[in-house]
Amino acid sequence: MGGSADLDLADGFIKSPDGSMYEPSSGNDDDDITKNMPTVVWEVAYGQNEKSLVECLARYVACSLGSIRLAIGLNIEHNKRGEGQPRTLKQITCAFWEADYMETFPTFEESGLRSLKVLERLDEYAGQDEEFVVPAATKFGFVSEFGGEFLKFVVSQQVLYKVSTFLPEAISLLIYLFINLDFSRRP
Repeated sequence: MGGSADLDLADGFIKSPDGSMYEPSSGNDDDDITKNMPTVVWEVAYGQNEKSLVECLARYVACSLGSIRLAIGLNIEHNKRGEGQPRTLKQITCAFWEADYMETFPTFEESGLRSLKVLERLDEYAGQDEEFVVPAATKFGFVSEFGGEFLKFVVSQQVLYKVSTFLPEAISLLIYLFINLDFSRRP
């Protein structure tokens, strides 16, 4: 398990997850982008909006070129408190993001995405962010040039858990998730 090491991602962002898990390296990883990447990362959001959190989770998986196999996000929301009142828990959401697939293309244009090395929304609301109020994305794509070819990574939210306002229930869910996750079934 690790903490907040800086990760240089293929889109030029440098991110520091709140938590991470590293698997021993096979020694065959010569690429500077994917070298020393964790296998699993966690992000915990207290004041971050849901759209920002899901983009962060998608970025970890897609822009690590698949080296990060699972990004787990916890979004902890509180009710607005009145003056002199303690803060109360509204909801906890836990989302799992994984790669759907990776494709290789001889040219960037064949990938179907608009920009190289830019995380791009691919769900049914793609391209509508400026015109309408839309929910947080559920699928993203990313294309990077590697060895003369263009690699397209498509990632999506695989699981979403929502926990009600009852705090012991939320704590129980978190304990269950971290104790019982079966990482062996992950690609």
